[in-house]
Amino acid sequence: MESRVEGLVKSLKSVTGKPVAVGFGISKKEQAQEVVKWGADGVIVGSALVKALGEAASPEAGLAALKALAEELREGSNREGAKPKGSSGGGFFARLMGKA
Repeated sequence: MESRVEGLVKSLKSVTGKPVAVGFGISKKEQAQEVVKWGADGVIVGSALVKALGEAASPEAGLAALKALAEELREGSNREGAKPKGSSGGGFFARLMGKA
């Protein structure tokens, strides 16, 4: 990740109470951890998931790769106090919509 992203996250957080999400190029657990450390509320990983699915040898292998990557990225983007794996409601999207 480019170092200027850290400054952008901090600037956005200083002017809004809405959640800030970061994307573009996040495809590894360590990258997700880095943007969360910078203060991002969410990590956007759509292209990484599509790539994992599309580069697989079969649909089954694609789904397995997609699941493994999604779990790795979720682990990387979790912060202290995050909801446990498998829970839902009241998280990023609820805050984005003003419902949390």
